[in-house]
Amino acid sequence: MSITFYAATYEAARNCFVPVEQDDRLNVSNTNGREILESLDLEFVDGGLDPIDINDFIARCRTYVKRVEGFDEPELPSHTSRSLYGPTIIECGRSENYLKTRIAQLLMECEAGLKLNATHVYAC
Repeated sequence: MSITFYAATYEAARNCFVPVEQDDRLNVSNTNGREILESLDLEFVDGGLDPIDINDFIARCRTYVKRVEGFDEPELPSHTSRSLYGPTIIECGRSENYLKTRIAQLLMECEAGLKLNATHVYAC
């Protein structure tokens, strides 16, 4: 399973958030999505992120990027867990500096979304 991050506007007539038209949207595994949100001091709720003000989200991304500047994140190898009668669980692992790279990518996508009048960010 995976989650995708969206820059969106609130559409009052439909009482919902509508993603802005963007070429790229970050899609990551649930495990990596949870790690990204926790790195930004946000809560992973029901498999994603409830809508948050886009300026707050951008500020969190900028703070994270500055905080980890000059530090390298180790690579996490993938592995598979099998049990005799249970499911097979595959942990996809992460490349070196994965979180730093993905959060920087989110920052760029949200800044682009802001230029398209996005007011919020959510993930599902």
